[in-house]
Amino acid sequence: MYEFMHVLPLPCWFFVGIQSINLACTDIVSPKSEVPKGFMAAMCTVLCTSFSVILIACSLSPGVPVLLTRTHPLTRGYMHMFALTRSQATIISLPATIGSGFGFMYFFGQQLRAMGLSGLLNPICARELADRHTPVGALVIGSILSYALCLLIYFKPSIRQYTYNISMMGAFATYLSIFLSFWIFRNHYPTITREFISPVGMPGAVYGFLVFALAFIAICGFQKTQVAVCTFVVLSLLCSVYYYAVVQKRQVFSEEEKTVMFKAYLVKGC
Repeated sequence: MYEFMHVLPLPCWFFVGIQSINLACTDIVSPKSEVPKGFMAAMCTVLCTSFSVILIACSLSPGVPVLLTRTHPLTRGYMHMFALTRSQATIISLPATIGSGFGFMYFFGQQLRAMGLSGLLNPICARELADRHTPVGALVIGSILSYALCLLIYFKPSIRQYTYNISMMGAFATYLSIFLSFWIFRNHYPTITREFISPVGMPGAVYGFLVFALAFIAICGFQKTQVAVCTFVVLSLLCSVYYYAVVQKRQVFSEEEKTVMFKAYLVKGC
């Protein structure tokens, strides 16, 4: 059981990023109906690909014992299929790696831009290219921070596991808040018109909440050290102090937030 809890956060990497699909609402004609469909399509795709990767990787010699140390688990399969060296086979994984990088750039650009518009971050994060709505400020700042983190891990590889656990704790906290928000809106705002109805409903939200709560507990209590947990707590406290000391005085609702949340405010006021 301890080993199961110890490795539980690792496969969760397959699902990181799905929660950011809603950041594409401004680029979609009908986000209320299309974004939930995107969530469902992404979840089904990841479920199929994750199980496929695990089954194929476990079937390749020398099997499961080396998977934890493999950054690209399908490389050995490419070596056998195409008679390539390891270096040559790794090149096949580069397009997916580079593509995922651009995907995360899009999402953190949208996220930082939204936080800049709301006053959660400096307004420079909300700066856009004229007539193109490209969040150049958010992209530049996010890229600088990302490359700095990459360099830190490159020169000090031992912190890789800590940064992974910290990022996963942030993702798990986000997932838990999403499931909780779903429950609140379903119970307290039942009269709001919904253009998409979740096929799994409340049972699915409860199940998802319990799964990621278990994964959060796995990082907190079943890892070799508590460095990641302590760092996450410190970062959370610093962000809380920053919010109450700085952000709370200048925070506003952006035009996009007013458009999306207006019905909830209206129902709550009534």
